[in-house]
Amino acid sequence: MKVFILPFGKINLINPHIAEVIFNEGTILDKPEVEAYQNLLRSQLKPPFSILINMENAYSHTFEAQLAMGDLKDIVYRAVVVVYNYNAEMATKIIMNLNKIIIGILDYLESDRRP
Repeated sequence: MKVFILPFGKINLINPHIAEVIFNEGTILDKPEVEAYQNLLRSQLKPPFSILINMENAYSHTFEAQLAMGDLKDIVYRAVVVVYNYNAEMATKIIMNLNKIIIGILDYLESDRRP
């Protein structure tokens, strides 16, 4: 199996039609990085091909990167593997409850101003 190490992650070529993509922890993908990994896929795989996105690490991407992800027409299947991560679960719970906390604080401040 060929492995390509990139500044933002690595790509494992499983066979001529399948690649696994693993992004580094904390990476924020932008459009040029998405284009770089798409160019690598185009040059190393035989179309049509499939990609397996391994989410063993937490990462995110810019809006422009999200749009660029749909540009590669040679991909016939995409699969995402999610690995359970306690920190990711806690971060999700915090974000979900953040609005409740803010509303509670605002309600408290409003009640403090009432005569």
